[in-house]
Amino acid sequence: MTHSPTRISTALLLSISLLAVSACGRDDTQPAVVPSSENGTATGNLSLPEGQALEALLANHEYQLEALPDHQVRLSNGSYSDPATLMSAQLVTWKHSAQGFAAALLSGNAGGSGTFYELVILKPKGHDAVQQVTSLPVGDDLAIESMEVAGDIITLHYLGHSADDPKCCPTQAMFRSYRLVGDQLTLSATSPEGR
Repeated sequence: MTHSPTRISTALLLSISLLAVSACGRDDTQPAVVPSSENGTATGNLSLPEGQALEALLANHEYQLEALPDHQVRLSNGSYSDPATLMSAQLVTWKHSAQGFAAALLSGNAGGSGTFYELVILKPKGHDAVQQVTSLPVGDDLAIESMEVAGDIITLHYLGHSADDPKCCPTQAMFRSYRLVGDQLTLSATSPEGR
């Protein structure tokens, strides 16, 4: 079977036209769908909001905290309190990681005398929402000074108790570092005196 030059030229022009149209419709400014290197799942072009938008999401999010067993708490402007149960919670600080997650440090009180701290990791859910993927209690009655995030490492700097400190007044500078692997947090380093 032989093809006429006109048919070949028409088919070739049609193919080139289709390629050109599909290339024109492509938006190279959008990020490609790339699997996350942290947990091996495709995250698409979902990313956390930044700045005040992220802070507003974290300050008004619903959290599950170990310090408040079987109790979801929805923060409102960074805090929660239930007069009936005397339970309370507060967003202490947060950081946005270039690795695509937010680390939030919350304090909680189940109605007793102690204040418990919990490190919570949140990742994007949809385009303007976050979801809690994991959390880990970090201790009680700490005087938190700062939190840093570098890659998948979250470091808390705080004042802890030296041997001579009364319970009310910790003075010993300490730190704890946690590593996020996939959706799991583990303690990776602590100051020698850390407890």
